[in-house]
Amino acid sequence: MEDKLKSFIRDNKEQFDSAKAPDNAWARIEKDLGSSPKTKTVSLKTLWMILGGFVLLFAVIGFTGYKMISTDNSSTNVHYAEIEDNQFQSMQQYYQPLLKSTEQKFVSEVNAPSVMEELTELDEGFVELQTDYLNNDAVNKEMMLKLMKENYELRIKILEMAMDKINANAIPESLTKEKTNEY
Repeated sequence: MEDKLKSFIRDNKEQFDSAKAPDNAWARIEKDLGSSPKTKTVSLKTLWMILGGFVLLFAVIGFTGYKMISTDNSSTNVHYAEIEDNQFQSMQQYYQPLLKSTEQKFVSEVNAPSVMEELTELDEGFVELQTDYLNNDAVNKEMMLKLMKENYELRIKILEMAMDKINANAIPESLTKEKTNEY
C-alpha cells in the first residue's frame, strides 16, 4: 500500500507544488513559536493555605453543629426526665394507697391464698419494672410507666373481682377468713 501512496505523490508532485501558502502565514507561525500561552501556577504554599482554610472551616462548622445538637438534646432529655419523674410520682401517689386499701379490704373480708399468690407474682413483676425504670437510663421510660400503671390496675382489678365473686357466690367456709365467734 505504501508503494501506491509513494507513486501517487510522485505522479502528482507538480499539482502539490503549484498551491502556495498565503504571504503572512510564515510570519504568523514565527510569531506563535516565540510566545507560549501563559499558564497560571499555584505555589505549594498557597495550596496548603487553601487546604488549611477548608479544614478549619469544616472543623468550626462541625464543632458548632455538635454543640447545638448536644445542647438541645440534653435540655430536652432533662425536660422529658422531669415530666416522666413527675408522672412516676403522681402514679405512685395515686395507686399505692388505692392498692393498699383494696388489699386490706380483701384480707379483712376474705382469705384466699391463691389470689394472694397471684398478687405476689404481680408484685415481683412490678418491683422489676420499678427497678429498671429508676436505675436504667437506656429503657423507654414512657413504656415503663405505662407497664407499671397497668400492673397497678391489674392487681386492683384482680382483688375487686375476687371479692365480688366470693361475695356473690357465698363460697364455702373453708375459703373464707376464720372468724372466732362463728365456731
